Amino acid sequence: MARSFCRTVSVAALAALIALTAPTFAQGNTSGTGNGPVSESMGDPDFIHAIALANNGEIAEAKYVLAHTSSPVVKAFAQRMLADHTAAGKKLKALVATLKPHELLPVNQVTPATQNAYQNLTTRSGRDLDATYMSDQLVDHQNVLELLNAEATRGQSPEVRQFAASLRPVITKHLAMVQGYIASKGKSLKPVS
Repeated sequence: MARSFCRTVSVAALAALIALTAPTFAQGNTSGTGNGPVSESMGDPDFIHAIALANNGEIAEAKYVLAHTSSPVVKAFAQRMLADHTAAGKKLKALVATLKPHELLPVNQVTPATQNAYQNLTTRSGRDLDATYMSDQLVDHQNVLELLNAEATRGQSPEVRQFAASLRPVITKHLAMVQGYIASKGKSLKPVS
């Protein structure tokens, strides 16, 4: 039980992000273009928290998929996610060390939605696991890229804006890999031309 409690899933982290900014949904644009209330109303501490949860979710999902997929293509993607998101987590911790100490909540914090999403992933196997994981990755990376774009242009702190900008190329590459996987029907991670 404690093991599953400490795992996070990025879809649920983004749901938690939306919950953090829920009051603004009734007031404004929800178009999902990066100009909606989530990006407009989010302060640096909320951004840091959301990115930490999403990043930890990517790591947890990648570890699970690495242990359970038989697809070499999905395994290669999960290995890339593990390496890149572990590096991003270290970068985030270094950034937080330079900011107010309370701006980042504990990295093992999870929500009930996170627990449910991770449990859903663990009920899958074979091609169903691969399809669920990669489909989730498409949505996750689209949402995180939107969040990074908004923070890079409207963040409060220059250091946090720079951090967000530095992650955009990595997340863009991940998104292109997922799109390549989907376009090739699971045979490749090569970006679509």
